[in-house]
Amino acid sequence: MTTGQQPRPSIRPAAPEDLGDFQALARRTIDACYRGFLGDEAVDRFISSGASDAHVESHLGQGGVYSLLLDGSPVSPSSTAPRST
Repeated sequence: MTTGQQPRPSIRPAAPEDLGDFQALARRTIDACYRGFLGDEAVDRFISSGASDAHVESHLGQGGVYSLLLDGSPVSPSSTAPRST
């Protein structure tokens, strides 16, 4: 990307190799958003328990998860609920 150009977003189905990026994003989000009302000890305990990582892995394994990419690099997961036909 040259100076002044905006990143190019794209969406694709999430792949197994996205797991680590998605888990890290979930941990950063929990760290930033929940400390204010749960407190440091509860947030640290939850993050270190592995429950968040397991939750992300479970959703990725179920399918219906997509990855938002900016210039080819994953920046966010998104999931869709299964649709009835």
